[in-house]
Amino acid sequence: MSIVVERCPLCQSGEHRIFEHAQDGDHTLTYQLCESCGMVFQSPRMSYEELNRFYQAEYRLLVQGEEGPSEKDLRAQAGRARNLLKLTRRQIVRVDIHLDIGSSAGALLEAFRECYECLSFGIEPGDLYRRYSQERGLRVEADLSDLDSAQIGKADLISLAHVLEHLPDPINYLKILRREWLTPDGHLLIEVPNLYGHPSLELAHLTAFSSATLRETLRSAGFQPLMLKVHGGSRSRLIPLYLTTLARRMSEASFGKKELPSSRGVLTRRRFGNLWRAWVSRIAPGWAWLLL
Repeated sequence: MSIVVERCPLCQSGEHRIFEHAQDGDHTLTYQLCESCGMVFQSPRMSYEELNRFYQAEYRLLVQGEEGPSEKDLRAQAGRARNLLKLTRRQIVRVDIHLDIGSSAGALLEAFRECYECLSFGIEPGDLYRRYSQERGLRVEADLSDLDSAQIGKADLISLAHVLEHLPDPINYLKILRREWLTPDGHLLIEVPNLYGHPSLELAHLTAFSSATLRETLRSAGFQPLMLKVHGGSRSRLIPLYLTTLARRMSEASFGKKELPSSRGVLTRRRFGNLWRAWVSRIAPGWAWLLL
């Protein structure tokens, strides 16, 4: 760990305190709680160079024990894709170009391409997952810079499923997508682990979002959520594991106005969420954890 994060990635405040220590394999992690806005973030953390190397070869090995797509992971991604498509279809009738950041094995790309008959492009830094997607006929690149928006056109749907929590600077990344890759009337689809239901804290997760900090992150990047759902997805009927939001560009008049959430109650809600997850897992395991 070579970077100490001095300022909150959401509000840039320098006032923060230790929120929680977590163990991920051989790594002891420290998460900070911003006193101003309640954002939870990892500090110290890996540098940009370490993060690039980590995602190219080490990430999958750490989280699932093997570098390439496993049967369990493919089933999990298929279930997530079905849920995200179901939520999106309630709001969006037509998609012409879909860009999926962190496309992994391509389940979301395939689901949206089949439903909307759209052009689909993915970004996946993991070598084996990218190769797996390409062998299935999907256009997937290692980095956003490998795509040319002038050639393929801007996307009217950009998705980041379990990606935002991995980014060192999520607000600026979303601003780049808004400015350079999204059509004026396009939509942004995001899903992240829920700080108050999901374990959340692991080596690859540089931030841990609540509903409040996710909304403010979007607003700071110039987006207005059309909906924000707290749910268990295809994994649980009882545990609020995930936050999913569909957003559009905010009006210029509203852009830049700060409505910071509070740090009050964040630790209490986190503790309650952990207790709830443990309790329902014990008394109703079949409902708490669904088969993939």
